[in-house]
Amino acid sequence: SKDGNIAVAVTSMARMDLDGASRKDPCAASGPAVPHGLPAESCLKTLKQFSQSAWEACQEPLPTEAGTVQVRWEVYSTWMLLLCLQHAEAEAERCCRSWVPKPWRTEAQALRHLFLRNHSVRALTAVLR
Repeated sequence: SKDGNIAVAVTSMARMDLDGASRKDPCAASGPAVPHGLPAESCLKTLKQFSQSAWEACQEPLPTEAGTVQVRWEVYSTWMLLLCLQHAEAEAERCCRSWVPKPWRTEAQALRHLFLRNHSVRALTAVLR
């Protein structure tokens, strides 16, 4: 059911939050290998499905008991915000696999370092997307 799938997505995101340091700093020394790929990637895949479903709900005319257009748009916007936040975390996980910290020589190197090592910067980036 749709509600069951939403519960799985929320549980998956909550589990990532409980995992600790890897959520805050994906470049920190990693613990045991994740058996099914990177955790943010798998959560991102699930969120994409739900944001697509919310977009489709916004596009089709629904009876009044399904909610007003404004309510459906707010639901879609919330899914998109979650998707952008998770996308930033997945991007950081991917980049950390090959990134090695070194002294900054350019603004781009400094921004990359801040993005990869600071959860607040990734959250700001996601909100601005």
